[in-house]
Amino acid sequence: MIRVNLIPEGVRLAKTRRRRVRRWSLAAAAAIIAVLLPLAAEALQYNKIRTLRGHNGRLRAELQRVRDELASVTSEADRTLVHVEHSEALRSKRAWSGLLAGIGSSMPPRCWLTSLSTEPPVPPAGTAKPVVAAGGQENTKRAAMHMEAPRKLRLSGYALDAAMPHSIVKNLKETNLFTHVSLSRASREPALDGMYFKFEMECEW
Repeated sequence: MIRVNLIPEGVRLAKTRRRRVRRWSLAAAAAIIAVLLPLAAEALQYNKIRTLRGHNGRLRAELQRVRDELASVTSEADRTLVHVEHSEALRSKRAWSGLLAGIGSSMPPRCWLTSLSTEPPVPPAGTAKPVVAAGGQENTKRAAMHMEAPRKLRLSGYALDAAMPHSIVKNLKETNLFTHVSLSRASREPALDGMYFKFEMECEW
């Protein structure tokens, strides 16, 4: 069977050119899309990174502000705690006027004191001692306020007879001013115009 193409050659060439142009256009479009997709994804990622960096910068600034506020509050709390501990230490000190009045009222007639001293004799006005944690390690972050104060009194004097020093010990215990009262020495010695019993005792609280 013989086929005859009656379409003019120019038309056929134009149609072929259009087909080729369409194919090349589709291939170019596909290539452009293949190139643009990674670029678009990269631009999107860059924009996202830039947004995250801005958010991170704001968070860092906010974190620094909170840290500064925390440091200020912590410093104020430490100062307040030192004042509270100082006040507690002052409140823990003995009322010496009441203490001396109690000792005076415990003395029987014809007994007198020749000396009254504290132990330690001259405590420091106030010291800060480090807090010792479990295991013996010192906590160097903050030293707790601790005001040294005497914990013991030493009394010495003379009594008319040997029973009077024991009576003084009994009377001092009954005042409840001390946790422990003990007679450490009592001996007969000359004093003033006669022989008296010299005594020494310790009072602890």
